[in-house]
Amino acid sequence: MTMQVTSRLGMVVYNHRSPENEASVAKGLSMDWIKVLKANWPGKYRYRYRGPSTPTYRRDPSYCLAKYATSFAIYERK
Repeated sequence: MTMQVTSRLGMVVYNHRSPENEASVAKGLSMDWIKVLKANWPGKYRYRYRGPSTPTYRRDPSYCLAKYATSFAIYERK
């Protein structure tokens, strides 16, 4: 991973950081970043996919499948 990609990724996470009173580290990250994030910090975070229901996919309120997600949140792995 190049330094330029690493610093840009850090900036994306910083710009989407969650408020202090929430459990997530960052939220609202575009699905475009998930592969880069997983490659850069393998095993460091848990990922929760976020997205709306669609006419062809009725999502359960407690989770969203990755293939239908429009964004994701990251949580510290404990």
